[in-house]
Amino acid sequence: ESLRSRVPGADVAAVTLDVASLDSVRDAADVLGGLGPIDVLVNNAGIQGPTAFMQQVSAADFTRVLMVNVLGTFLCTKAVAPAMIGRRAGRIINLSGGGGGLGVVRGGAPYGTSKGAVEAFTRTTAAELARFDVFCAALQPGRVETRGFPLRTGATDQERANVVPPELAARTAVWLATDAGPDVAGQV
Repeated sequence: ESLRSRVPGADVAAVTLDVASLDSVRDAADVLGGLGPIDVLVNNAGIQGPTAFMQQVSAADFTRVLMVNVLGTFLCTKAVAPAMIGRRAGRIINLSGGGGGLGVVRGGAPYGTSKGAVEAFTRTTAAELARFDVFCAALQPGRVETRGFPLRTGATDQERANVVPPELAARTAVWLATDAGPDVAGQV
């Protein structure tokens, strides 16, 4: 599903997709590619999944987190990389969560595992795409408060102090998309 409109000075498209579906990702890439070259891809879609002791997590829940967080990052990257390679230009930024990539999220085995995989995928993709002048890095901003990851009601001052404002994570992603970004290619 997509919505395309004209904003003064820019074409804008809002696309709804399932990042874990190859057909959905291809359709979205076609719509967005119709606006012109995709210069920057930010793989930010993700789910936390269950926060429970590993033994209590079902295989289906574990798989769903991997499908969205890891397969989604792979499919979106795979969809835009050929055009970036052809132009010898592009930026790919993979969000690797609020420390999940360290693999030490108590009660979050699916999430921590998925974000560790995103970081490994980032390093591999950066190495593969560097020769085509396509830059890839991971951004691990810390715990960012979003609709999907709201701060719990009654959070302590310490918990609030450990939350990164979404604007800071966004500014860092924008910096990575600039010419300064390639200095940290393949890094988290």
